[in-house]
Amino acid sequence: MRKDKVKKLAKRFLIHLIVIGGAAVVMLPFLWMISISVKNPGNLAKYPIELWPAKPEWQNYLEVWRRATVPRYMWNSVFMSTLYAALAVFTSAMAAYGFARHRVKIKNLYFTIVLATMMIPGIVTMIPQFVLFYRVGLLNTYWPWAIWGLSTSAFLIFLLRQFFSTIPVELEDSAKIDGCGRFRTFVAIFLPISKPALAAAFIFAFSWIWGDYIPPSLYLQAEKIPFCVAMIRGLSAPFRPDFAPDTPVQMAGAIYFLMPLMFLFFFTQKLIVQGIVTTGIKG
Repeated sequence: MRKDKVKKLAKRFLIHLIVIGGAAVVMLPFLWMISISVKNPGNLAKYPIELWPAKPEWQNYLEVWRRATVPRYMWNSVFMSTLYAALAVFTSAMAAYGFARHRVKIKNLYFTIVLATMMIPGIVTMIPQFVLFYRVGLLNTYWPWAIWGLSTSAFLIFLLRQFFSTIPVELEDSAKIDGCGRFRTFVAIFLPISKPALAAAFIFAFSWIWGDYIPPSLYLQAEKIPFCVAMIRGLSAPFRPDFAPDTPVQMAGAIYFLMPLMFLFFFTQKLIVQGIVTTGIKG
């Protein structure tokens, strides 16, 4: 019995050691980015390497606010990301519900076609979409992101379909007996018990738009651009007389850029992990 306990403790210790080591490796670039963000540009090439400066340059974070107007552009990013994510998750959930529950002979063919669209590079449709939005007068508005959200996402359809397939058929039959139609069954039965999968899908969709640079830089101007575009434009080299990259200020801007995603993941990590795990239970 003692040998078994020792083996279990040794196994648990080894697992924890591996997890802690992996977490340290993942966190190292982030910690190094924080270190650079409080350094002086002249100390970046200092040898031996200085892990933490003797006099941290905290004004680098204030410089980001001065150049990029953080609150305004951060709000633009939050609005755009939330708009797209909310619409994409809802419409993709409806499509996923149809693929998971409706009995159609060529359903699998339709689903294969939907998955095949993920192999089309976004750069292929970028110019036709730009021409289309230009002709209908939607440039410098957030309507393109609403339209993209309403057009669903193949990846989210696949993710949510896998989760909906695990829901017992008895719940759907009970709803039918109570007089619920297809849409009411979807809203009243499937959505409430699919919070983990919906949360995971929302985080995926939100992060796609949050870090997307090319479409906002093409479609939006002036005060409507998101924070990622404002950060790259406002913290770039031309603001320095010698045109040298101001790396510490850029790293401070990157910290601002990552903070909302980190907080969002921190408060929803249980739902995200649960949603990702349960989507693979049944195909």
